[in-house]
Amino acid sequence: MKRPATTKAPTYGARAIKQDFSKDQLAAVGAVTLAFNELQSCLELMLRASTNIGDWLFVEVSSRINGLDGKTAIIKYVIDHAVTDGNGGRA
Repeated sequence: MKRPATTKAPTYGARAIKQDFSKDQLAAVGAVTLAFNELQSCLELMLRASTNIGDWLFVEVSSRINGLDGKTAIIKYVIDHAVTDGNGGRA
């Protein structure tokens, strides 16, 4: 026989974001979001330049790479080969 629960399970629901956080906290979250978006844009530009994939195909390829880790790994790989090959990483 089970004993009755002594505590209630936590309930999850929608939060009133503007009421739960101060304006300074919301501004900080917005600033971090903008900085992260800028970082993503820069990585996309670096990936496009380093892979030399045509514009018509780049969006399809880039959207299938798993997150920032995958994109930075490809960029690092290209840079390493450009440094060691001495010909810009291209054959």
